[in-house]
Amino acid sequence: MIACCGFECSACPAYEKNIKDFRDQTRASKKWLKYFDVYYPAGQMRCSGCPVKNNGNELPFKGCKIRPCVKAKHLKHCGHCGSYPCKKQKPRLENYEATAKKLRGCLPSEEYVKFIKPYDAKKRLDKINRNLKKQGSIK
Repeated sequence: MIACCGFECSACPAYEKNIKDFRDQTRASKKWLKYFDVYYPAGQMRCSGCPVKNNGNELPFKGCKIRPCVKAKHLKHCGHCGSYPCKKQKPRLENYEATAKKLRGCLPSEEYVKFIKPYDAKKRLDKINRNLKKQGSIK
């Protein structure tokens, strides 16, 4: 499942299907703070994915500007938008790129795959957007 912003929900450590116990929540909370300077208490680290109704979980981010935009336009995610990448999406993409660049080669592969790669929205969304434009589905 791809989040409204292009994150890969199914690979995210906070995605409910990836949370087996409180230790998983604690680890995700600590790694988000360490790598992205985003803090959620461990008990709130459980997300159903923003494309679906979130079952009362705290995530996705309450202050997210992307999800309401995608929902208002009745799109699956930003990759389906003719305005992609927009001013709402660019800061998130740039933050990821800076973090990934800083950590590439510094983390064990497993750590990188689990805590950094799920948020590589740019490659994912660029490919989807390019293909949809090629098909004439968006302008």
